[in-house]
Amino acid sequence: TATNRWNSSTCGSSTSSSIDEDWLAVHFDRERSVKCMNFAQGVDNTESELRVWACQDKDLPGVGNRSSWTPSSSCLAMQVIDISTGTVSNGARTSAKLQVARDIDCSAELSFEAAVQASERGDDDSVNCYCQQDIFDFCICSLLWKK
Repeated sequence: TATNRWNSSTCGSSTSSSIDEDWLAVHFDRERSVKCMNFAQGVDNTESELRVWACQDKDLPGVGNRSSWTPSSSCLAMQVIDISTGTVSNGARTSAKLQVARDIDCSAELSFEAAVQASERGDDDSVNCYCQQDIFDFCICSLLWKK
């Protein structure tokens, strides 16, 4: 049961162009390994993809204004999930079970700050993705790998 309600500063914006602008968090009572999910949206909604992030409690923002916090700066990217298909009933499109898996294709662009945080928590996969995206900055990638 959600006890703290929070609305994104861009909630309801149909002009959102960044994967970080509108987000919804799900917090579990204990550590869980989520491997699949279902997703439902109105049949008039045109969203076709969903980006999922896996976050540890220590990486989440504190209570208060969270409008400047972005999942991509602190959390592990999962593969983009296709939510364009599904069963339509009562004005909603509901997906079948959708696989939730780590983004090993490096499809999420990582900032330098996110790469530093990944290095500090020992997340070599995310550091590797950053270095693939910023291949020309070999010196920075070398420093990140040495931590």
